[in-house]
Amino acid sequence: MTSITRRSSGAAHYWAPLLGIAVMVVVVAVAMAAGYWATTGRQVAGGEDGGGRGPLTAGSLSPAGLKGWMTIEEACTGLGCSVADFLAIQGLPAGTSAATLLRELEAFGTTMETIRIKAAQLPVKPR
Repeated sequence: MTSITRRSSGAAHYWAPLLGIAVMVVVVAVAMAAGYWATTGRQVAGGEDGGGRGPLTAGSLSPAGLKGWMTIEEACTGLGCSVADFLAIQGLPAGTSAATLLRELEAFGTTMETIRIKAAQLPVKPR
């Protein structure tokens, strides 16, 4: 006579998938806490052309690295120029706030591409 074994109907067979999911969640949480997992470009503004890791320091950004979410102040820090020089070369009013996002400059009739082109003409000097 052949014996048929029956699997237990308990929750034991759920452990492997649950453990796999738990490991993935922990890996993502640790990576986010360590700064290696970013869901927004705002956290990785520094580095090469504004797309790498690291702090945004004077001269660490090229005009091609300018992003619409950056403020004028962040752009000037990365480009290594003064806010006054940036506003002048962009043809913006001198009273424009340094906290203005670059994408908001479209209200003045410019585009991000034009901002990048004009930023390439900026005199680079220490701030």
